[in-house]
Amino acid sequence: MHPGTCILLVDDDPDLRELVRELLTADDYTVITAADGFAALKMLKTFQIDLLLSDLQMPDMDGVDLIKRAREANPTLVGVLLTAAPTDDPEATMKAAGASALLIKPSDLDHLGTIIELALRRAQVLDAGPPAAPAG
Repeated sequence: MHPGTCILLVDDDPDLRELVRELLTADDYTVITAADGFAALKMLKTFQIDLLLSDLQMPDMDGVDLIKRAREANPTLVGVLLTAAPTDDPEATMKAAGASALLIKPSDLDHLGTIIELALRRAQVLDAGPPAAPAG
């Protein structure tokens, strides 16, 4: 159960947006969608978003630029990239965006809920910082 966790899904393909929205809604996430990066940036100012799930290749603004811009405004925002065309260096692409994961569509969609849950948990652990030193 993930009540209260809000995901902003950004993809220029309306059919894929609907499929991913249905998958995430079935996992009890609240899902808001946008067709492009500029609409997503506006939504980030309006809604409390926990995770930004963005297509990598979109017209006007790609997913790397979108997640970078979004994380500049909200450094605790978790970013995850989706792509139909795997990059030569997925780790470098993720690092450039500040993303927690890069998923290949449609194959990784079977594991979407698990990957998002792991990205959110990892962010919680990093936000909490190191454990306090014992007193004494």
